[in-house]
Amino acid sequence: MEHAVGREVTIGEDEIRVPVVEEEVIVEKRPVVKEELIISKERVRDNETVEADLRKERFDVNDDAHVLDRDAQPRTRTGGR
Repeated sequence: MEHAVGREVTIGEDEIRVPVVEEEVIVEKRPVVKEELIISKERVRDNETVEADLRKERFDVNDDAHVLDRDAQPRTRTGGR
């Protein structure tokens, strides 16, 4: 709807100037804080029993200085038993 709203009307010798104004909607979006989340870590320690197939190795001991592994390759024994 167009109409004159309290604007200056100019009256001259040959013409009359009447400003015509209209309302215009201006939409603007801007981020605002709506909520605040607090996130933290909690340390958890969990024990779990796991079953799996394991490879087995067998060693034959022929004396205190040498060990034979399953492929019968002599190795020098180090530390432990």
